[in-house]
Amino acid sequence: MLCGIGRPTLSIVTTVGAAHTSEFGSVEAVAVGKREIVEALPSAAEGGIAVLNVDNPHVAAMAPHTEARTSASVPNVTMRASVCGAIAATWGLST
Repeated sequence: MLCGIGRPTLSIVTTVGAAHTSEFGSVEAVAVGKREIVEALPSAAEGGIAVLNVDNPHVAAMAPHTEARTSASVPNVTMRASVCGAIAATWGLST
């Protein structure tokens, strides 16, 4: 698991689909693999944030698997994320 090398504090999961089924065997296995980063996040009290696309049922199902603050727990939210350069990332939350 890559999260053992460096623990993430922010995770953005946009979709789970058939793109990696040749490696993982099924869409469900892809979801389990992507869920690992959400599970590795620190708690909300420690600054962990999971931005989850609740329009994808596999991604929405990840919310109960983390103690981090999740976008799935904020109703009527719009989230935008952008990566600026190789090492800086910014994100915004508006309700």
